[in-house]
Amino acid sequence: MRLPNMKTLLLEAGPCTNTGLSTQSIPLLASRIHHSNVDWNYEMEPQSVGGSVFPEGRVPIPRAKVLGGCAEINFMLHVRGTAGDYDGWAEKVSDSSWNSTFMAKMEDKYESFVEPLLPERPHPYIQTFLSAANRTEYGVQQDYNERSQVRSGAFTYRHASKNGVRQSSARQMLLPQMKTSTNLHVLTNAHVRKLNFEGKKVTSVRVSHEDEVFDIKARHEVILSAGAYASPQLLLLSGVGPKDHLEEHNVNLIRDLPGVGEHLQDHYQTYLKIRVGSGKSYYPTSISALHLPRGLFEWLVSGTGIFETSGVGTPLSLSLSLSLSLSLSL
Repeated sequence: MRLPNMKTLLLEAGPCTNTGLSTQSIPLLASRIHHSNVDWNYEMEPQSVGGSVFPEGRVPIPRAKVLGGCAEINFMLHVRGTAGDYDGWAEKVSDSSWNSTFMAKMEDKYESFVEPLLPERPHPYIQTFLSAANRTEYGVQQDYNERSQVRSGAFTYRHASKNGVRQSSARQMLLPQMKTSTNLHVLTNAHVRKLNFEGKKVTSVRVSHEDEVFDIKARHEVILSAGAYASPQLLLLSGVGPKDHLEEHNVNLIRDLPGVGEHLQDHYQTYLKIRVGSGKSYYPTSISALHLPRGLFEWLVSGTGIFETSGVGTPLSLSLSLSLSLSLSL
């Protein structure tokens, strides 16, 4: 750790990252990780529109319950944040450490560990899609993560995978530190239930671990980094949030802070499936159980082939009144 005189305890509600031959490591099996023991298995409230294919209209919300967070269960698409969003946040909270210049440095640092790469053997239809987009007004963008460019047009996703294996902050940054650092301690399967305050300062956290519940006291500081859903949830459970809402649930008020647990922004997906003719696939016909052993063998030998990426290849981003992205998944 960079602070040799300070001990750091990292608490993770789920298990340690599985870096072996598992669904977590193989890019094409990314969707198989959802609804597993490393997923919180959240669901939306019943949806009258858009949720009809799910039981009771409850759309799944995959969120990782594993060391490394959602980088361990997502589709590994490496997309930098947009400068406009960062600068807007910095202005809103009057904190320059959120602006696009500062965040670009943080993203550069992240990419020095997790190297986002283009697929070594992209699906033949990706080039067909790019060629078609290049004949339109939108064109093709060579580097969609370049800060100076507006993200509009078609491009090929870079994946956080290398040699056909998932990369993540846990695998490339945290696990190596766990092996060598003397002042970093990691406790998995430790669910933080509450932040304990003394006045307006968090001094300890309440944790459930192996059927026990206990408090862990902090000497210096507590950093809450539980994601877009669990961070506000934990604040609410600890008494920080809208006063009326906390009183409704008999939570002792620490600070009346409207907005906690609200204003979530997420990307909603819908699918349009199109059947295409044979002739330009990896195999003579569409991928089936008969072709999976061959694909798995190719991945084990060279890290390439159908198992190399998550299957999401090329999007077309359009600059409209609402942000719209059309993705080619193969």
